[in-house]
Amino acid sequence: MPKRMMRSGELRNKITIEENTSTRDQYGGAINAWTTHSVCWANIEAASGSENVSGDQISGNQSFVFTCRPDVSASRIVPEMRVFWGSRYFDIQSIQNVHEINWQLVITAIERAIK
Repeated sequence: MPKRMMRSGELRNKITIEENTSTRDQYGGAINAWTTHSVCWANIEAASGSENVSGDQISGNQSFVFTCRPDVSASRIVPEMRVFWGSRYFDIQSIQNVHEINWQLVITAIERAIK
């Protein structure tokens, strides 16, 4: 857990929290799409990484920590959502509401890449 509150100058990366929604097409079929849940400024730090070999493919997992100040909708983030930053996507693993006062969220997420 962070020992101090984040200063606004440290929140220099704009991230988008996306949620998977299901809609119907014109024929009644289900369509899954990622839609914007919230947008916030965040501090981003690489946490850890690993590589796995499966068959003839190497897959890498890189863990990141996103620290942000939530708005009302960002305080309802759940692990089924994902983070979009730049051109990269991250699967949310955990969300911590620091001190439970809705001032600072720490989101741990994994970027998955196949080489």
